[in-house]
Amino acid sequence: MNVTPSRHRQSRAERLVAAALVASIVGCANSERRPLIDELQVTSTGQYFLQGQAVSGENLTRQLKKLRAGSQSFELAIRADSRAKSESVEGAVNAVREAGISRVSFTTSESAK
Repeated sequence: MNVTPSRHRQSRAERLVAAALVASIVGCANSERRPLIDELQVTSTGQYFLQGQAVSGENLTRQLKKLRAGSQSFELAIRADSRAKSESVEGAVNAVREAGISRVSFTTSESAK
């Protein structure tokens, strides 16, 4: 079988896809060193969603502790709907503090559940 090299030049999009694929493979190999980032959503009605699953305010600290238990470098992103009451956001922050999570980022969104 005779194989001739392709004269096809890669487009910019093809190069970006290839670079992203290599980065994801390298990222998988280095996943032990990268922090695990989970998301806590606070809705406009005061509901909490942890990784997309509804969690009651009473169980939030316990669920956060469970998530944190599996990682030395745990990070949490709190995404609150811009219409959420301050009491709901404060409840999330208190639960995070009680769970012993220190690496936290905050964002607001119009599209939280």
